[in-house]
Amino acid sequence: MSDLTSRFAPGGVFASPLHELGDAPTIDFPALILLQEKTDFYDRPDALSVQGFYAENASVNPDLDEDTYSRANLRWLECGFQAERRFDRDLLLATQRTPNKDVLAELLRTADRDPEFHAQLREFVALAADYTNKTGRALDILGSDNVLFARNDEGNWDYLLVDAEYPSPAPTVTAAASSLRIFCELPPDRKTPPDRTAGGEVWNGLNYARTINGLLDYFGLPHKAITAFAAVSSTTRVPWPQILPLVRNGLAFSQSRSPDLVKAYLEPSYLTPNLTLARNLRRHRLAA
Repeated sequence: MSDLTSRFAPGGVFASPLHELGDAPTIDFPALILLQEKTDFYDRPDALSVQGFYAENASVNPDLDEDTYSRANLRWLECGFQAERRFDRDLLLATQRTPNKDVLAELLRTADRDPEFHAQLREFVALAADYTNKTGRALDILGSDNVLFARNDEGNWDYLLVDAEYPSPAPTVTAAASSLRIFCELPPDRKTPPDRTAGGEVWNGLNYARTINGLLDYFGLPHKAITAFAAVSSTTRVPWPQILPLVRNGLAFSQSRSPDLVKAYLEPSYLTPNLTLARNLRRHRLAA
């Protein structure tokens, strides 16, 4: 395979390799491209990313067992922490493990020792939960550096939502809760999600809510909890050991997008409100 750098045309435009296919059939596939202002938050020496990653990713978190997974979900998805006011740091860090470094642990350590950072992170987490409870949508805190904290030009801690908006035509958390209800009704021996998108919805929704609710637990803000999944468990028993392999296998589904789904992203009815939302979130504060 040739060096990928040879595929870049002058000016940084990605050169099409389609000529290499000869007479092979090709498919025109629409794509949504967003342009963002450049930020130097990435380069600041004290920059910290808010990242929860995917608890169910077996390659990153191979030691996650059914008991740990169930306890974490009972506390932060079924909102057990609203009744029991005892933050379990070890449980949160064992569940929401990140691939390269312990990002979440560093966030908590910094909040422990720095009152100003503590206040800023507390504000972000509370606003993120309010935003989700009002809209049913999630912020993308599962990828690296999508939400960044750093000291601004005045030397004060601040945060920037660099790439925090999910490109989805449906409210992420609301859709994930609906899919979780379907998962609960599947046969106990079922190991794969029922369709192309349900696995990705649950994969993203559970990890987002678990991370935000875990941080709300740390800050003593149980009344702010994201409650979409607690609403499911209030009427349906959620068999978390059975859900674990379904969500683990959901990654393959979330990475496979149909042309019809991509087309839905490009409809004006989706683009207009979400580009407006992106502008509102582009700076330092959530507009919920």
